[in-house]
Amino acid sequence: MPRELTTKQKQFATEIAMGAGKTEAYRRAYRPPEERAPSVYVNAKRIAKLPHIASAIAELRLRYMPTEASMAALYQHGLATMVDLSNSDDPRARFAAAKFLCDEAREHREVVTSTAAAEQDRLLEGLRELYRRIQGRSGDAEELNTDGKEQAGRVAEAGEPIEACGSTEEIEIASDAESPEEQLGAERPGDEPVFVPGRFPPQRIRPR
Repeated sequence: MPRELTTKQKQFATEIAMGAGKTEAYRRAYRPPEERAPSVYVNAKRIAKLPHIASAIAELRLRYMPTEASMAALYQHGLATMVDLSNSDDPRARFAAAKFLCDEAREHREVVTSTAAAEQDRLLEGLRELYRRIQGRSGDAEELNTDGKEQAGRVAEAGEPIEACGSTEEIEIASDAESPEEQLGAERPGDEPVFVPGRFPPQRIRPR
């Protein structure tokens, strides 16, 4: 169970979370009789290192941390103030404001330039990767086309099935295939007609 903070410890942790130093926070919270005494520095460091005090400081820092919107508004306010000071009657104030504005403009330009360069490099790398993929696919297609032609030639020579357009067509090359005349039943010497019931015209057979 976390220890409860005393009133002075809470004020000490709150002062540090709000941005005060340890010694200054100790002076505001504990109000020592001698603010310059060596014990003030020693006690401030010792109390800040206590576990429950350190935990409270971290929690309060998160609570009091300004939001992004508030920081942006604060920056715009400061920038507007420096612009007003650049028109001041005091030459020192004008010089300091002009120097600040020049430094801000230079830093902003460097950030924009570096961001644009990084974005350009990213786009170029993406285009290179796309080009490599296209080249790889083109090489694979060319190799596949060459292999397909060689395979088709070997299959045609061996009389094996050939795959074409996703289907298999069996092309049989038989050395003893009948001639067109034989397929049409042309009469040749030595053929004898054989009458088969229910079939016309008569079939002819070769003598054995």
